[in-house]
Amino acid sequence: MTTTRTEWAFIAIVAAQAVSITAVQAGLLAEYLQWINPVAYQAPTSYVIPITFAVAALGCWFQVLVAVDSCRIKNKLQIWIQCIVNVCLSITLALQFSQAKEANDSLVEAYDMFNTPFTKNPDGFWRLAHPISILCIAISAVCSVGLCTTATRLHAEFSWSVYEHISSDALIKKRHDQYQNPAYRTSLFKAAQVSIVVYLSSRMYLLCNGSIITAMKTEMIFFASLGTIFTSMSFISAIICISNFGQGLKALLSDTGSQKINSGAMELDRQYNQTQHVDLPQHLRLSRRFDIE
Repeated sequence: MTTTRTEWAFIAIVAAQAVSITAVQAGLLAEYLQWINPVAYQAPTSYVIPITFAVAALGCWFQVLVAVDSCRIKNKLQIWIQCIVNVCLSITLALQFSQAKEANDSLVEAYDMFNTPFTKNPDGFWRLAHPISILCIAISAVCSVGLCTTATRLHAEFSWSVYEHISSDALIKKRHDQYQNPAYRTSLFKAAQVSIVVYLSSRMYLLCNGSIITAMKTEMIFFASLGTIFTSMSFISAIICISNFGQGLKALLSDTGSQKINSGAMELDRQYNQTQHVDLPQHLRLSRRFDIE
């Protein structure tokens, strides 16, 4: 649940990005549909611009959902991954600029078998699309910087929030057991990940060596590369998780472990209370609270 101003600021940044980019590109898409003639739809190039706009809009709104979920579960790792994804979204918008320019030039010069042009006028669309595409790139880049700045503060807030909710009662053990996936399910998950990596790698190979000639080739290679990288990272994480099966909080939740947790918590509280009676700068006081990290 979102409770702090920093969390609201994090969500507001991605929401503003989604609303602004979607509104601008929706207006540009309406102009594009009026610019081309119906005969243009027989060429695959005519679908490049609508597809690129849809990918950008969906990516922006997906970021909003992830931001809400990150603040809800107080996930420190997820907020940094979201910053990386937003940077990738900015790169996608930059690729969209070149893809839209190539599609525009191709459609302007195209005619059907009856010598009917694909567009109503040569410069009607790109004169508007050029500045709007640059504007979308700038909006996404500024939002990426804002997300990274806000994520730094959120990381500190989430760290303290996790510490406040730590306790060595039976409820944690119950939740821990519930979130441990059976080994066979994880094995199937790993097999699926390997298959995805192999498939994406084969697609990238065919796209790079010229075996596949298609529109939006650069974006396909970019998306396939990201998919391969993130899937490989997920595969490695799954292996690490499997190696931790049977360990987890078992030692900490034993009688001896509980005593260690309680004594450790009391020591942290004692140190923290001592810092409140010493005339230290505010930033040093805050840093002591996060020594457990």
